[in-house]
Amino acid sequence: MAEIDGAIIGLDSLLQVETKPDELGWLQIESEKYAKWKRAAVRFDEAKILVDMVCERETSKALATFQIIATQIAEAVTRNRDAEFRTKSSKELSLSLLAARAAVRKELGID
Repeated sequence: MAEIDGAIIGLDSLLQVETKPDELGWLQIESEKYAKWKRAAVRFDEAKILVDMVCERETSKALATFQIIATQIAEAVTRNRDAEFRTKSSKELSLSLLAARAAVRKELGID
């Protein structure tokens, strides 16, 4: 979950500076941020499959909610270049992240 959150922050950072699509360095940074998001999303999908198989429905649902919100933000940033969407959605993402962490901790018997 932290990797997903970090990747979203990285994507958002691309919108916080002036775009320089003609500069090789800019294209490399942009490519790295997109690749980081894709790797994080794939890893989360793999983990989510395992969670769905072995964990309680509450845990699975909490992770799915986080995944949906994170994906919506990533799409808004990458496809629509919507710099405000992440800001508007940050509270919802944070709450879903906390809920997912709490569900995992409960599942593990930590809380």
